[in-house]
Amino acid sequence: MNRIHTFRLGPPPADQGLGAMLGWIVAVIVGGFAVLIGALFALFAGLAVAIVAGFAWLAVMLARLTGRRPSRSQPARPGPMAQGEGEIIDAHKVGDQWVAYGYDQPSR
Repeated sequence: MNRIHTFRLGPPPADQGLGAMLGWIVAVIVGGFAVLIGALFALFAGLAVAIVAGFAWLAVMLARLTGRRPSRSQPARPGPMAQGEGEIIDAHKVGDQWVAYGYDQPSR
């Protein structure tokens, strides 16, 4: 018949000997170091994220400073048709299509 071993979180009973007690103490110490190293890695990863975010913020601020923005004191420039630069061309419907005349010639 198989005996079922239950998991205990505490130290082993005294009847298992000194080796079991020393093994449990070493396991606790190594586990503590593993937790400490994991916490240091998490701290360094958070610090790296903060540094990258700081450089990204600096890059965005420099881009905003050097970027060209239209000044608000100048009125908006009208399109070519409003300035008289555009020319009206002649178009006629021939069948199902429109045929334009005069777009390839200088003004008449």
